[in-house]
Amino acid sequence: MRAGGEASPGAVGGPKSYGSSWRPATSDLLSALTVLAGAALLFALVVMARAHGWFERLELLGHDLMVNAYASAQAVPDPGIVVVGITEADRRAYGGVPTDGVVATALEAILAGEPAAVGIDLFRGDMPVGPLGTCSDPAGFERLSGLLGTDPRLYMILDVDMFASTEAVRQSPLAPMLEGYPRLASAEMVSDEADRVLRRGLLTYVLDDELMLWSIGARVALATLERDGLQPLQTEDGTLVLGGHHMPPLGSNDGPYVDLDAAGYQRLLSWPARQLPVFAMGDVVEGRVDPEEFTGKTVLIGPMARSSKDYFTGVLFEGNEETTDRMLPKRSIYGVEVHAQLAAQMLLEARGQIPVLRTLASSSTLALLALAATGGMLAGALTRRPVTSMLVVTSGALAIPAAAWVAMGAGLWVSWVPHMVCWVLAAGLGFLSVAWRETRKREAISGLFRTYLPPAVADQLWAERDELVDGGRPVPRTLPATVLFSDIRGFTGITETLQPRDLFAWLERFHGRMTDLVAAHGGIVADFMGDGMMAVFGAPIPRTAPAEIEQDALAACRAALAIAQALPVLGKELQAQGLPIVRIRIGIHTGDVMAGAIGGRDRLQYALLGDTTNIAARLEQVKLPGLPGDDDHCRILISADTYRLVQGQFTAEPISLPEPLKGKTRPVDVLRLLGPTIGRGTS
Repeated sequence: MRAGGEASPGAVGGPKSYGSSWRPATSDLLSALTVLAGAALLFALVVMARAHGWFERLELLGHDLMVNAYASAQAVPDPGIVVVGITEADRRAYGGVPTDGVVATALEAILAGEPAAVGIDLFRGDMPVGPLGTCSDPAGFERLSGLLGTDPRLYMILDVDMFASTEAVRQSPLAPMLEGYPRLASAEMVSDEADRVLRRGLLTYVLDDELMLWSIGARVALATLERDGLQPLQTEDGTLVLGGHHMPPLGSNDGPYVDLDAAGYQRLLSWPARQLPVFAMGDVVEGRVDPEEFTGKTVLIGPMARSSKDYFTGVLFEGNEETTDRMLPKRSIYGVEVHAQLAAQMLLEARGQIPVLRTLASSSTLALLALAATGGMLAGALTRRPVTSMLVVTSGALAIPAAAWVAMGAGLWVSWVPHMVCWVLAAGLGFLSVAWRETRKREAISGLFRTYLPPAVADQLWAERDELVDGGRPVPRTLPATVLFSDIRGFTGITETLQPRDLFAWLERFHGRMTDLVAAHGGIVADFMGDGMMAVFGAPIPRTAPAEIEQDALAACRAALAIAQALPVLGKELQAQGLPIVRIRIGIHTGDVMAGAIGGRDRLQYALLGDTTNIAARLEQVKLPGLPGDDDHCRILISADTYRLVQGQFTAEPISLPEPLKGKTRPVDVLRLLGPTIGRGTS
């Protein structure tokens, strides 16, 4: 306002600033680029963390969970494997380690049933029983040696730690058996260094350049398949082919592993045979087992007593029961059972009864990680609808292991843990990113209407922002509203009596009281113009129903009367401090306004344009000698358009003007608002 309180010609009806500038919200393209950049960064971090092995323990646990889930839900065909275990009872009965004669008797009983192949997982070591030590049982040694040397269905492990080379093997007591050299096998196993759990099967063990041994499980499986006419083949790159099925070896960075020592021919175990038939050696020796139990079967013989210490931690959570003979904790598994699991896997895969277990290629793993990062960021970007967002994020997190489980059913191991971690972290980043942008946007929208927006209106404005805001700025629209203009009378004289600092504090105190009363009645302060103020009732949220328009007019009148009541109280407070009292004029008019934002890219101002704002301003500016109310703290003039909406609630007296309002060619009926009708208050 100019000194003296008169509005400058361009102020009324021009763009109105709500005091705070607003940077428009980030464009959709920039938001998309932000999401992609965040996804790319997270992807890079996860790949780096995985390359350093930070996820390996989690991935190994994920492998175990998946194997157990699949084993519990899927029934596989019988691989035709039988285990003969040397139990605690057998060790007590035979004085610890069964002699060659006892082993020979058990083999004779098993061979009588015509098995496909028999693997002997027994280390003789330096014990005084043959064939690798001093013979204390010559007759038993002869029987066992005769069986091993003549029956091609028998395969026996070689204690490779006792021999440094093939030549050393030739000089051993096993030399008479070298004619059956392919029937020697290795009992070596490989456990993971991270937790000492057996998850891999070692198909071959290389002693030196001349001697390569199959593991006992692989050896008996190959023998069984050869009997069935399925000869093993090997591709040029060394991949084993059984029954037309390629069985690629495990690479150093396959599956859950990072920089794995992949020496020999290793494969991930699928643990297909959850329960295998087990007979005690004593029962076999004593004839308590029908030889037909072994007919056509692949048989593995080995220790199954805790005192033998030939047990390991396996993948299956439901391991051996803690019984008298097999007192092992959960997840424990005897070595002979591990060999049996490897044999069962090879047999079932070669016969096409289960898919060949493969690991996902590194490139595919990276592609899925990138997809998880991007998808998680996009899922997090649905924060504006929290319930939908949580459903999408949770569903995605559950879908990843579910997809890995389905893939495993098809024979493909997918290391799902880093993908799920990537998805969840990306969703979290998406939440934070969008929440930050939404907070900034909400602050910007609220800032556009200053801090005087009533909470209920602010909440509704935010809830309907999609309809009210477009392209980062309020949508321009014509809407019915009631506009209130106020101005301090005699402001020029007051400015001459107060120092600038005191004048500012005086105005701030007055405007603070005014804006609180406007907000309390549902209006918003649209603009301050020095000592003047413009408030609007009915914006920025469109209110087009007749009852709503009437309520806005009523609210404006109530706010004006509340201001009129508050000014005397404020005046006394100011006088007590030696400051001048405040007397104001108010003009109110109801009609259509054009509401929207005007400004450049870096600064927007909310504006109310149109004849309605002009009329409200001119009503406030009316100056006539002897005009009723000029001596009051607050004179309130309203247009007839406003009075028609409030006349049932308020009383007013007509004011006769000698000429139309300034700048108007047609007359405007003017009334002085007196107060509520009898029995009605202003609030």
